[in-house]
Amino acid sequence: ADRLDSTFAKRGASIERMQRLLLIFWAAALLCAGALAQPSDAYNAVGTIGFGFGGRSDRATDFGKLMSFAGAGEGYVWKGLALGGDGQLVWNRDDSESYFGLLSLGPSYHFDDRTNPRRFVPFVTGGYGLAFRDSTVSLYQLGGGVTWWPKARVGLRFEYRYFDNSRGEFQMNQLRFSVAFRD
Repeated sequence: ADRLDSTFAKRGASIERMQRLLLIFWAAALLCAGALAQPSDAYNAVGTIGFGFGGRSDRATDFGKLMSFAGAGEGYVWKGLALGGDGQLVWNRDDSESYFGLLSLGPSYHFDDRTNPRRFVPFVTGGYGLAFRDSTVSLYQLGGGVTWWPKARVGLRFEYRYFDNSRGEFQMNQLRFSVAFRD
């Protein structure tokens, strides 16, 4: 009988230890789950909507005569490397009937750590462009700028773009000011 009592006492102590371990495990799991539920500042995409002005690069006096309304989006693929595109409606300030569309596609690189974002994020961009109205002109585009994030998800973007088709048919310098949003 003493032997049976001793065996049950050992089992009881093992069960109590097991219960304590399970309680510690569940408490740790709940703390970790709470930490995972905290909001993160990391982001994977940026969208912009904005207004620009520019002019032909071969006519300094024309700068500011071309106006534009643009929308853009970028998705990050690796570190600061993003792929994106934008669409613009461009018109001549002196002649509202003289307008055309402008599409741009290409990569950009943002000098930022997306898991710990900074307030000022410089970037460079480039790629393919397409100007169109009654006909189309293929272009290349290069540019860069900076996005200022005064809030976690809303910012202001300032950028410069140069568009060219390398045949002298189309050249344009552009400054663009946009409101930026990130997920």
